[in-house]
Amino acid sequence: MNDFRNLILVSAIFFVLCGCASYPNIDNREPVFAFEDTQNTTLGKLYAEGVKHHDGKSGFFPIGEGEDAFAVRAILAEKAERSIDAQYYLLHDDYMGNLFIGILLKAADRGVRVRLLLDGAGFGGFSDSKLASFDAHPNFEIRYFNPFKSGPKYLQFVTRMSVSTRRMHNKAFIVDNQVAVVGGRNIGNEYFAAHQTVAYGDLDSVSIGPVVKKVTGFFDQYWNSPVVFNVTDLRMGASKVEVIKQDLNQARAFLQAQDNANYINRLKESEFSKDVHYNRLNLFWGDYAVMADAPEKVIHSTNRTDLHMTDDISFQFKKAKNEIIIFNPYFIPGKSGTKGLSELVKQGINVRVITNSLASIDQTAVYAHYSKYRKKLLQAGVEIYEVLPVKPPNKKSQDSIKQPDLSKMKSKKPKNTLHAKSFIIDRRYVFIGSMNFDARSAFENTEIGIVFDSKDMAQSMANWFDLNADTQAYKLSLNKSGKTVWTQNKDEKVTTFNHEPETTAWRRFIKWVMKIIPMESML
Repeated sequence: MNDFRNLILVSAIFFVLCGCASYPNIDNREPVFAFEDTQNTTLGKLYAEGVKHHDGKSGFFPIGEGEDAFAVRAILAEKAERSIDAQYYLLHDDYMGNLFIGILLKAADRGVRVRLLLDGAGFGGFSDSKLASFDAHPNFEIRYFNPFKSGPKYLQFVTRMSVSTRRMHNKAFIVDNQVAVVGGRNIGNEYFAAHQTVAYGDLDSVSIGPVVKKVTGFFDQYWNSPVVFNVTDLRMGASKVEVIKQDLNQARAFLQAQDNANYINRLKESEFSKDVHYNRLNLFWGDYAVMADAPEKVIHSTNRTDLHMTDDISFQFKKAKNEIIIFNPYFIPGKSGTKGLSELVKQGINVRVITNSLASIDQTAVYAHYSKYRKKLLQAGVEIYEVLPVKPPNKKSQDSIKQPDLSKMKSKKPKNTLHAKSFIIDRRYVFIGSMNFDARSAFENTEIGIVFDSKDMAQSMANWFDLNADTQAYKLSLNKSGKTVWTQNKDEKVTTFNHEPETTAWRRFIKWVMKIIPMESML
């Protein structure tokens, strides 16, 4: 009984601590905005002629390869003269995360203003103290979106669940207010082809022209939002001078040590890197629509749809006359989404979806709840494909910031997991962004994305689906008994499976258990 009373007492103290915890006062904080006068920077001059030649339209280029995705960020950071604005859900403390911090710090050292906005949950990321050291640099400021209050962090998932579980899922990288990279990638090994056991198939877009100012405008909204706080202020004071100096010098030394590293050499030698460096990318040109949730979405009721970008997405879907192709890793359409996609098929629109298989996905619970809607979608005539997996080796990934051994990665074939969030409408409009097709993205988290009006770009991506969906994914259908079957087309040989391919009975059992747990709104 005494143990029980002690447990109650300790719990009460924790709850009091969480209740008393508070945020720093930001009432007198001056808003900070992007630089507008950057047309005379290197990047401003580099892209001005192309924009003028295309009658003021915006230029776009999709990036599917992980190494190319990091290369474009590194090259643009190297060319930065006035500012770098970066916004990410996750920044891992691993090899790629340290490279990323290194290139930002290098830019700050030569006078570039760096603003880094991170989601406040900080899963798998740098410690608050390390980030505070970077924040101490006069040209480098780091802020958290919707951070935990001071006090026990994880208890706040319980005491402040309505707010603490709602995260900033946006991903954007903007240099000199002249070029923006927006898409599905966080910052970490698995997003940039530098992980031995996981290979995320992801998608970013590089954009220039008027579209960039719209992306920057949303970044400024978040940066100055009342739910955003400086990392040093949250720690209630700066680190000691010697600690700051040590952390900064370690970050600089790490970046310098990578000059001849295998991964960096691959980036330097790639044709894509040379095309970016010398402005030789064959951009797609057209109009655009940038859409993003309001940052205040996370502190208001999920019924406040005026703060959501879902209406903008619905508007885009209503444009469809012939075809919609959806790429989404965490596809849980729910009852309303299932009904909406089914209605589109009834209208004569060919709806095709590619998502993760149970063997490829990294979130079993997501697959479990998606599977509840699979049969109805197939019955309605929606085409569904699930990505083929590649089994990871039976070996733990390497230490946090050691250089990845890419030669071993090639032979071991890391697990292939779809992470891109995109859709194509009538082979004319292309959406690339951070938004998943699920309730969490729609109602809980904040997201960003761009719709590009470019027939050439849309046709190129749709052609990829036409040529590769049958060989790089299982095609789902219903057999005569109404059961779901998976068909694999490999080397002109067709194989049919009666349950999720390349999975164990145990994994399928776990999926079944998770399917009956009422947790869909949180996935």
